[in-house]
Amino acid sequence: MRTHALLPLLVLLPAPLRADDKADIREGRWEMTTQMNMPGMPRMPPMKFTRCVTKKDLVPQQQNDCKVVDQKRSGGRISWTVQCTNDRMTMTGTGEGTYKGNTFDGTVTMKGNAGPGGPVMEVKMTLQGKRLGDCTKK
Repeated sequence: MRTHALLPLLVLLPAPLRADDKADIREGRWEMTTQMNMPGMPRMPPMKFTRCVTKKDLVPQQQNDCKVVDQKRSGGRISWTVQCTNDRMTMTGTGEGTYKGNTFDGTVTMKGNAGPGGPVMEVKMTLQGKRLGDCTKK
């Protein structure tokens, strides 16, 4: 049988899912490492924090004064919009990242000003995470 005679049959088969489309995010306790980069400022050392990740709370955030206002998920890939407000500044930002098994990689861009009439700042962050295990109850 000639191989090109099979081509019409192959076209009718469903396309395979990309790995991202069927990826499952592993809930549990995750360690996240954040590297901040602010133009015109010296590079800051990485910061680490741990948090419990659930399918309802996927955004790796550390600060209590930040609120996720929009979150989308497609497979292991997430994107979000966040607003942070405290008595010194207001910032808004967007982020995106991908969970792959026991790892996470992502980026965040935040913009805001230091008080009314203060200079506009932009902060770019890279995020890396690894799953440590199950969440512990307090």
